[in-house]
Amino acid sequence: MTGLSGTGLLALRRGQAIDFRLTGVLELERGHWRFVQTHLSVGLPNQDAVGLTFTTALEELAADVSAEHPFLGGMAAPDGTISIVFTDIQDSTALAEQLGDQRWVELLQWHHRGVVEATASRRGFVVKSLGDGFMLVFSSASDAVVCASQILAGVVEGWNGVPISIRAGINSGDAVRDVDDFYGHTVRVASRVAAAASGGEVLATRVVGELTRGRVFTWGPPRILELKGIKEPYEVRPLMATSAG
Repeated sequence: MTGLSGTGLLALRRGQAIDFRLTGVLELERGHWRFVQTHLSVGLPNQDAVGLTFTTALEELAADVSAEHPFLGGMAAPDGTISIVFTDIQDSTALAEQLGDQRWVELLQWHHRGVVEATASRRGFVVKSLGDGFMLVFSSASDAVVCASQILAGVVEGWNGVPISIRAGINSGDAVRDVDDFYGHTVRVASRVAAAASGGEVLATRVVGELTRGRVFTWGPPRILELKGIKEPYEVRPLMATSAG
């Protein structure tokens, strides 16, 4: 695995231009290099730069996956459900600016390895990664919760003295590919829940709590969230502790 970075000028409306930074992480697979992560940042808020509000990395991940319709039936539990985890680094754009191109790429490589290892250890699968964000899938809701907890624990000490804060959201639902709307809904809710989490926090929907009832997890008080693009409010709970191995 290696990294690249570059800078340039981004042309904007009315003839304006601003500096931008593009970084990427590549992996050699069967003799071919492929991107596993990319990150584009500019030195201005989106509204100031282009007059638009862009989606977050979590929203982009959900949109990409819903458009591609990956078949995840092989990851389903016996009852046909899957558990989706979204994670990302809080305030990643500011962190990338602080670190500079080379160190940011190194951090992404380190974080990518940690997420992949934690996911594999709980029999999960990395569906997609985008920049510092990940979408993971599990046949077990308990494994999804433990993996999210491990990912957060893996960055507690930071990276080379740099504090890192991860947020995660978990939702469970039907894995049947033909029921596209329900599958897309399950994914969108998971991404929105992750976006609602604070740094260092795992938030899970009520269905995740029900699927893990009686397991070794301690949940905090429930919250009712109005999630962007979702009609009904959702009850979520923060993970307080787990003694799962």
